[in-house]
Amino acid sequence: MRTFFFLLLMTFSLFAEAQPNERKGYDIRLKVEGLQADEVYIGYHYASKSYILDTAKVGDLNIARFKSDTTVLQPGVYFFHHKAPDLYLEFVVGDEGREFSFSTKNEDLLGSLKVEGSVENQLFKEYQGFIVEKNAEKKVLEEGLADVKEDKAASETLQGELSKLNDEVSEYQRNLLEKHPKAIVSELVRLVLPVEFPDDIKKADEIKRFRYYKKHYFDNLDLSSPSFLRNPMGMKKVESYLKKYTYQHPDSIYASAERILALSRASQANYRHFLFWALNDFLRSNIMGAESGFVKLADKHLLVDTPSWASEATVKKVRERAEDLRPNLIGAVAPELHLLDSTLNTPVFLEQIPQDYVVLYFYDPDCGHCKKESPKLLKAYNNGLKDLGVEVMAVTVVTDMKKWKNYIDELGMNWVNAADPYVQSNFRKHYDLKTTPIIYILDRDRKIIARKIGAEHVKGFIEHKIKEEKTNQ
Repeated sequence: MRTFFFLLLMTFSLFAEAQPNERKGYDIRLKVEGLQADEVYIGYHYASKSYILDTAKVGDLNIARFKSDTTVLQPGVYFFHHKAPDLYLEFVVGDEGREFSFSTKNEDLLGSLKVEGSVENQLFKEYQGFIVEKNAEKKVLEEGLADVKEDKAASETLQGELSKLNDEVSEYQRNLLEKHPKAIVSELVRLVLPVEFPDDIKKADEIKRFRYYKKHYFDNLDLSSPSFLRNPMGMKKVESYLKKYTYQHPDSIYASAERILALSRASQANYRHFLFWALNDFLRSNIMGAESGFVKLADKHLLVDTPSWASEATVKKVRERAEDLRPNLIGAVAPELHLLDSTLNTPVFLEQIPQDYVVLYFYDPDCGHCKKESPKLLKAYNNGLKDLGVEVMAVTVVTDMKKWKNYIDELGMNWVNAADPYVQSNFRKHYDLKTTPIIYILDRDRKIIARKIGAEHVKGFIEHKIKEEKTNQ
């Protein structure tokens, strides 16, 4: 496959200059008894990745001190880390001072942990300890269930214990949310809270339950919270909504992306992140027609009314990509093609092909993937496509005519063959040929009804369209 990559870049500082209401600086100490290491790192989470923020030498008494007078620690989940020996301990930064300390033992980091100067981290430590304890109890009960699955009475007893355990966890979480609603740990709890169904929905069919679940998916969450993207779960929650709870059709995905943007709009940073994440997701998608989502998002959020935070370079990149895609989106009339046949004397015009359906096949004779797709498409053409009223217009992207003609003869390509040996056509841009091979399918009005479809799916797709047309007559 010959590919020309487009990379949509958005640059912004994760630790920007402090705003008037933000706290500059931090002074954090970590003491780990038994730690055999020269230095320790502080890292942070952002969206789906983790980054190193600071490094400190381990001094006397196994104490590492992290200090800055200028860096702004945004609210979220952070961690101490060292690879060898293995050390990973999470802590939080919330709406309190940035001067606190931790002490623990290397053999039992969480169990021996002591916190000084941070209510947020005391709450976080207690919650982590509670969950670890309850997970251990849950594991024992589940293993017991597996051992007595043939014993109904014993199973019911253990199921009751599991239910009681779940109730204990739910009660702990409810109390935490009521007493400390703005704590970082409370935001983490809200990320794992299930959607609660009212009685009528519990009794409803699966489709209604699913629709209710999707509608209320974000009820407990604040996508504009400064810490939403700065923990390991926030972005996963959003990705799950788009991938698991959204029908994988471009229009449905676009609607879900718009919902995410609306929910995050109160935070410029979060809104900006979700916008570029969604734009790139549409560009990377293998779903047919996903490019339309990119164009619609770009038009609405960047191009028609450009926000002040968007750099000229970024807007230019997005605009160029949108304009490359716009002429060849599904539903658009295919751009004209005025080329030459293999004699290099006879013009070939797309609009003059009489068949109801046209398959446009763009390829490079040297492209490895093209060498696999060409025989598949040719077999489909000779074994049914022609009889369905379909013509294939195969267009080479190269200007080496000898190589092209040899390729046609070698494969016996008995469809409409066309080339642009003198580069007089702009078809490479009009059809967004950044990779080969690419297949488009056009209907009788020469509107694009499929793009970037595999050769093995062409015949089935057109048969379905013909059947659909007959049904609608």
